[in-house]
Amino acid sequence: MLSIVFASVYLSACSPELTEPKVNPAPDTTSHNFSWKFDTLGIALSWLSDVAVIKESDVWAVGWIHTDETDKYDSLGNWVKPYNAAHWDGKRWELKRIYWPSYDGKNGPYVRKIKSVFVLSEKEVLFFTGGQFSIWNGSRHRIWTIPYEVTKLSMREIWGRSTSDIFFLGSRGTIVHWDGTGYTGYTKIETNMDDIDFNSVTEGPGGILYCAGDNSTTGATALISIKNLSAKTIVYSKIPRWIKTDSISGATYLVWSSGDSVFVIGDDYWWTSAYPPKPAYRRLPFHYSPRFGYPQDIDGTAYNNVFIVGHYCTIWHFNGKSLYLMPFYGQNIVLYGVAAYKNTVFCVGSTTTGLPVIITGNRQ
Repeated sequence: MLSIVFASVYLSACSPELTEPKVNPAPDTTSHNFSWKFDTLGIALSWLSDVAVIKESDVWAVGWIHTDETDKYDSLGNWVKPYNAAHWDGKRWELKRIYWPSYDGKNGPYVRKIKSVFVLSEKEVLFFTGGQFSIWNGSRHRIWTIPYEVTKLSMREIWGRSTSDIFFLGSRGTIVHWDGTGYTGYTKIETNMDDIDFNSVTEGPGGILYCAGDNSTTGATALISIKNLSAKTIVYSKIPRWIKTDSISGATYLVWSSGDSVFVIGDDYWWTSAYPPKPAYRRLPFHYSPRFGYPQDIDGTAYNNVFIVGHYCTIWHFNGKSLYLMPFYGQNIVLYGVAAYKNTVFCVGSTTTGLPVIITGNRQ
């Protein structure tokens, strides 16, 4: 079983000069007190892999959802396909199908499993199957296919600044950028990490991207920065891992940023930071249950309102000073995605039997 690291650290594009850490000035202004609602969608052999919030009454969850009515012929002799999305309108979850053409554009439409969803703006939402992505404007989808010769494998995560500045993360160290110019607009970023599966990305101070990933077989993990489509290694760690006291080290599974801080999730320690102009690293002990499982996703609204989700229905909340594990930890639920908005958080995943789960928390 893997352990978790909660880290907050200011990172620089170049090797920063280490200084004596200071107490982070972010106020402890958010409470750990939430009310929680559990919703289930569909039937077994289904899952929800990601979630994204536009506003309280406009939330998308994606994955693969079977129901009692799907996977059989209807009264007219039509095969009823599974769903690949669910939409929250502020009152209820409605199952949706997003259709995709064949990869050569000649056949379809098909209902494909959706791995990732990301909100660029209220009228620009990205849906990603791993090989195709859709730009949803609120009324229709524009669908693009990533050329196979660019990636040669299926990707897993989508992130972007705009519809002409989108990044895709995947296995074998693959990161691809799209500039919005169509079939020729893809650039593969050289990471030289064929053994790393990248699955977490964030934009930090100065517009620098940070990507984290791991290898579930060998235990290797990595954290890189990207500037001007050029990658630089910050941490590349294999087992046994050597933990340093003056810089980020050990495992680096997930990454998320807020203001001048970049949070890094890894093993056995918690990093915090001083603010610019002189970045500093600080390592603090992090105590957790030995049953705590693999961390899957991280999101927040500010430095003092951050959520980490993972196996065993794990939901951690950091409020700027203290880290709190929500009390329903230990259930047979894997949470794959989390999205925070103001005083609300949405967590999605599935039970060990494959029943899609949505857990919604509202701060009291």
